[in-house]
Amino acid sequence: MARVEIETAVYVLYEQLRHDIQVAAAIRNRLIPQLEQALADTRRAYELCGGSFVELIAVQAELLGANSSDYLEFSIDAYEALVELEHLTGETVLPVEPARRPSSAPGSPRAAAPWRRTISICALS
Repeated sequence: MARVEIETAVYVLYEQLRHDIQVAAAIRNRLIPQLEQALADTRRAYELCGGSFVELIAVQAELLGANSSDYLEFSIDAYEALVELEHLTGETVLPVEPARRPSSAPGSPRAAAPWRRTISICALS
């Protein structure tokens, strides 16, 4: 590869890395907490027999998608860009540690996946 091609590839990969890190952080820090709150509110409404079961399932599915596919996709893309950057430059680009959500420490109430929590079903009168 010519020097200009390498510099261009490094720049493109760096911008991709920055983008993927920003999106993953936004999903982890803003979207997932909002969805968790929406799920809690919807679950509460459902348990009080005032909410829709379909709505509860929809919010759970949205949270599951944000937790599994969206967040993981951008995190994996960031790591791939990082590996390629380090390969091209021969240098360690960033000290990257696996991202953890603050409340997901072992033993904490949120350590279990939220979609695996049991749902109380309201008795119909």
